Parts: sequence; structure tokens; C-alpha cells
Amino acid sequence: MNEVWDVYDSQKRKTGKLHEKGTPFKEGEYHIAIHAWILNDKNEVLLTQRRPDDTFSGQWEPTSGSILAGETSIQGAIRELKEELGIEMNENDGRVIGGERRDQYHDFYDVCLFEKNIDIDGIDIGNSEVAAVKWVNNEQFEKMLDDGEIIQTLRYFKSLYKKIIEKRNKQIEKEER
Repeated sequence: MNEVWDVYDSQKRKTGKLHEKGTPFKEGEYHIAIHAWILNDKNEVLLTQRRPDDTFSGQWEPTSGSILAGETSIQGAIRELKEELGIEMNENDGRVIGGERRDQYHDFYDVCLFEKNIDIDGIDIGNSEVAAVKWVNNEQFEKMLDDGEIIQTLRYFKSLYKKIIEKRNKQIEKEER
């Protein structure tokens, strides 16, 4: 059976209806997708590369997917990280930091941020939905984005990434005083 999602209206309120993945949405119906960004203590984000047989072949992105019926965005992000990369997270590791409605995709995407150091050498992508994983810093992220190596719908993260780093640096300065 395909994934089943809760249906939301244009104001992100549950309608009480369910939707099966792969079937068309009616006008004004939406589901929730997540982007699960992981940030380590070096201010690097973890990116995954799409497999050659996937849409956006070879391009880089955070772990992403749709939440299942009954899940919160953080719960969905935790499940996707486990399914795609074998990474264990808990709800205290992450938070939703943004998002918006995308009418063309019939979704709201929620931007989930997890702050955790992950040893990517231990990630087994043999049976995974991804071709590769890597850590990149802000400069590398921006260059990859400008060079078209990162899926262009992720351009929104450029300003969020800078804000997160600025906030971290201010916190470090405050703690050092």
C-alpha cells in the first residue's frame, strides 16, 4: 500500500480527509512535506545526493519527504532520516524553523533543523534512496547552489543558513564574556 497523508486546506488546517500518495489532489488540498537539515558543530549541513534513476538525478538536497497521516513534521523528519540514512534522532534534537505553501506541489513544506554531529562514514547507503552524503559549509553550499548542483527549490535555505550561523556565533560570544 502507498503512503497515506493527512489532507490540509490552504490555511494548513487538517480537513479530516486522507490522501494516498500517487493520486491527484483536488484543488485546495495540500499535504505536508519536510526538509530535514542537519547542522553539526562546525556549522556544516549534511546533504544527500539523488540517485541517477531519480528525478533531479545527481543533485544534492537535505533528507526530505512527506509526513504520514498522524505524524508531526518533526516525527516525519525523524522517520525519513532513519529510513534514508539510518540516522537516529529524537524529537528534542529538532525543531521547525520555517516553511511555506507551494500550490504547484499541493504541499506545505516545513523546514526542520536538527543540530547534531553525525559520523557519515557510518552511514550505509547501499539500499538507500540516496547515492552519496557529505557535509558542506556555508561557502560550499552557496557555490553548489550557484553552480546548479543543489536542487534550486532549496534556494530559500541560503538566508536561513546565514541566520543560523549568526545566531550561533552570537551565542558563543555571549558565553565567552
